[in-house]
Amino acid sequence: MTRLTRRLHFYKNDVTRGYTNPMRRWVYHYLLGGLALTGGAYLWWQYQLAAWEALRHPETGNRLCSAGTLELLLLLPLNYASHAFGCLSESVYVAESVHRLLIKAIVWWYNIDISDVKQQEFLTLQDFFVREWGSGERPLAPSPVTLPSDGVVLSVQEDVLEEQLVQVKGMTYSIRQLFHSPMGPVAEGQKRVAIVVHLRTQDYHHVIAPCSFKCSEVVYIPGALLPHTPAGFHWIPSVLPLNERVVLLGRVHDGDLRGNIGIAMVGGTLTGRIALHF
Repeated sequence: MTRLTRRLHFYKNDVTRGYTNPMRRWVYHYLLGGLALTGGAYLWWQYQLAAWEALRHPETGNRLCSAGTLELLLLLPLNYASHAFGCLSESVYVAESVHRLLIKAIVWWYNIDISDVKQQEFLTLQDFFVREWGSGERPLAPSPVTLPSDGVVLSVQEDVLEEQLVQVKGMTYSIRQLFHSPMGPVAEGQKRVAIVVHLRTQDYHHVIAPCSFKCSEVVYIPGALLPHTPAGFHWIPSVLPLNERVVLLGRVHDGDLRGNIGIAMVGGTLTGRIALHF
């Protein structure tokens, strides 16, 4: 009465006919693993092609990912991975020797010059990322507007007349979408300039006011943490408005230089924490 029938016995216990048995669980595991590896390899290859285009042909936009690929990227747990990395990078429960080993690896890999750093010893990896400059290492230029941070300039647009910013050739995103607020009209005799700067791993992770800036509003906008490297900027449509960010809105009062200014500090993969210090 309790003995399995031959059919159930075949499906559950037959180990001699692995590929012909449709109920072998490992077959589905291999299929699922193969699909995951294939999808990951495809995303990596497309990302590398976008990196090549960003290096060789920065003005073109032939490597933009499709809507389906973007949906696949949004399904990846990049926010959780970035949060976990942030917790580990500043955790005092991780051995100090591990933090020092990671710092040495990053310094060697990116060929970072730390001679201009105020302190040479760091307790955690996070302390290394937010390291401070030595005295006199970053003199201010005499121009009324300077870059707010170290990094690579990805885009410069002068005399922006409409509410659209060009990401790459053939792809735009709106100012309102990025700042979650309109920037207001441009005064007569002035022009609006938009600059995108990518703060790299080897750069100082500090952002300073680019001019005499009076902040009137701070807006936190949740979002994804997709890569916004030069490759990601050329690959993912509207990556900046999609990502988590903190927006500072205000006005400039510096002699004859007057007008509205907006600063959007956009998080990315493994760089999703932003702290404000006024």
